[in-house]
Amino acid sequence: MVTGENSQFQLTRLASKYNEMKKDARLLSNRASLEVVKARIQQLLERIDLNEAPDRLGNIKKLWDNVKESDGPTRTMASILLDEEFEKAYHDYAAWKQMFEAIDIDRKLVESEVKIIKDMRAVLTAEDGYELTAQLMSAVMAATGAMEDIPDHVKMHFLKRIQYEFTRVVGERIGGGAGDSLSADSDAESGIVDRE
Repeated sequence: MVTGENSQFQLTRLASKYNEMKKDARLLSNRASLEVVKARIQQLLERIDLNEAPDRLGNIKKLWDNVKESDGPTRTMASILLDEEFEKAYHDYAAWKQMFEAIDIDRKLVESEVKIIKDMRAVLTAEDGYELTAQLMSAVMAATGAMEDIPDHVKMHFLKRIQYEFTRVVGERIGGGAGDSLSADSDAESGIVDRE
């Protein structure tokens, strides 16, 4: 079976690692577990009574004062209300406790995923990423330059647009400094180019 793992082309090797990762049972299992944990955290967040929780201690104090000051049926009713408030506080506490445990499990699963990916040697460093981006851009430029029937100004417009999209994907702004990045973005988007 041809996998591309030993290809001389970096992009083919990268695709091979990606395909390997998509089939790795440890990684798939880990990612499925992460999804379960994230869903549980969302459920716990929905369970917490955020509207009343900040005032819960004050409410308990007031209800306790009512219990102490009342007697007979009034005291019984005040005790029931106090018990309900304690029950809400307990459930909030339990939900927060479970959430912190779930967050810790999430952290451990992410660490496990990183370890699995490192074991597979499927980590692409930032330097590798920039090199791959440069190689892809170079290939696009070479292919575009070889098209003799297309006018140069159209090629330049096309290459500037491709450069803009590559830069957007990589996450950097086009241009030298922070002040000129917005104008450089709009220049690239509109196709205004400087000949290099």
